[in-house]
Amino acid sequence: MKTLEESLNIADIHADRMECASREIGFPISVQRLANFSLHELGILELYIGRFARLQDQLGRKVFPLLLKDLGDFDETMSFRDILSKLEKLEIIESSEEWSEVREIRNDISHEYPDDHEKMADALNKSYQKRYVLLDCLRSVNAVAAKLKEQQK
Repeated sequence: MKTLEESLNIADIHADRMECASREIGFPISVQRLANFSLHELGILELYIGRFARLQDQLGRKVFPLLLKDLGDFDETMSFRDILSKLEKLEIIESSEEWSEVREIRNDISHEYPDDHEKMADALNKSYQKRYVLLDCLRSVNAVAAKLKEQQK
């Protein structure tokens, strides 16, 4: 099992690559532009989508439980809602509802809509607007992890 530090390093890589891909794509994406993406642009878009999804998954499935374990505030029987509630109280995430919204956006962009450019462009633009939720959360967890590491010295 990976440590919190190792899991955060993976999350940082996902975040960096997501941000790099988002800059290269250039948001917002119009329906017309999406319909005319080159193979190269589609590849960069796939990188963005994959890293957005992996970052969200890495934080939710790996980092959050490890952080709560390190804080001594985790129980194996906790539901994901319980985990989000604790993280909200610790101000790691702004709100559990917002996290759920990002999860829904993740699901939307992970499904391909090759025949519905409007739906895909809308989902992609929403993901870009809400990516700050993931990035802010990652910054918060990194800050708490750094404090924990300092306390252990």
